[in-house]
Amino acid sequence: MLFISDELKHTVLKKYKWSSVFLLLASIQAICSLALLIPTLIHVRKIYYASKTEGAETDEKNLELFDKAFKISGEYVMFLAFEVWRVWLAIDGVVHLNSKTIWASASSTVLSFIFSVLMIAETVKWKNKNDGYIMFGDLATINQSLLIVLSIIVFLITPMTLFAAKKATKDIGWDVYKKIGCSTEIQKMYIKVQWFSLMLKINIYFEFTSYALYFIMLASFSYNWEQGSPTIPVLGVSLAVLVLILPSLVMSRYAISRESNLLMTSFIVFQFVFIGSTVYVMYYKKGFLTDWYAFAGYCVCTLVAAIVTIILSIVCQLNFNKGLKDFVRWKLFSKTVPRRQSAAYMSQASTFYGLEGQRVDMPIDD
Repeated sequence: MLFISDELKHTVLKKYKWSSVFLLLASIQAICSLALLIPTLIHVRKIYYASKTEGAETDEKNLELFDKAFKISGEYVMFLAFEVWRVWLAIDGVVHLNSKTIWASASSTVLSFIFSVLMIAETVKWKNKNDGYIMFGDLATINQSLLIVLSIIVFLITPMTLFAAKKATKDIGWDVYKKIGCSTEIQKMYIKVQWFSLMLKINIYFEFTSYALYFIMLASFSYNWEQGSPTIPVLGVSLAVLVLILPSLVMSRYAISRESNLLMTSFIVFQFVFIGSTVYVMYYKKGFLTDWYAFAGYCVCTLVAAIVTIILSIVCQLNFNKGLKDFVRWKLFSKTVPRRQSAAYMSQASTFYGLEGQRVDMPIDD
């Protein structure tokens, strides 16, 4: 759910102390990351344009450095998008009491540290290649220092984030039971929907960000390639896929809440289209991606995420009309969190222990 009432946010953060600590740590890391990564990206773009104006198209070595600047720019954009996505994932997990989303956000801090170390290594290699050839002052050295500071901050904050996530998920464990009740069948189906919902959130980063970079790559080079330039239909199809990614993810979550076979099947078909178009772009640009290992690995992760999403989509669709619908209601652009009504699987034991009344007040997880 995209919009949550201030009252619910206040209630959740007040009730779950460790969730507040977890969100604080996630926010601190995000603020530090953005404050350090944005200047480094600006520096890289300055170097990129400097190399472009110094005859990148006529000098072989300068062309190599020009391409390297373009690739490093892409990596910084991916890193920035990752940090924004990670803190959003933390907020979403806490507000909706989703332990899987909380753990996904906490685990991503480890990836942030790995990314920062890899960016340091990449900057050192790039600086050595540029040494004595393109005069860009101390920008690369400054970037190296900023990335070292970032890696230290993330390294120190990661253990605390993981510990807070562990405590936060324990806090909400009992309330998750109150939302579902004691039916093991409903619990199993609900857990599968939770995994599917988590994959949709992961795909917001992988599918959308990766395809946005694909399209930028195709569009930015199309005007200066004499051979192999993407045609207008290729650019049109790529743009259409990019525009439809986020709406398709929203549609799939709505399909779960409505148990709509038509919408879910349409989403699965689109995922196959996404995979096909991604593979085509990777093949089409294989020469450019040959030595861009970071983006190649990113593309592979995107394809794996799409395949896992298709599998979970089919699994969730097979559970339609089995009594889960009342537990997974969801509505986009609603400031009011849907509350649970009575359902067939609310047992007499739940009523006896007073859980049914409590469960009605629990927000719908997404």
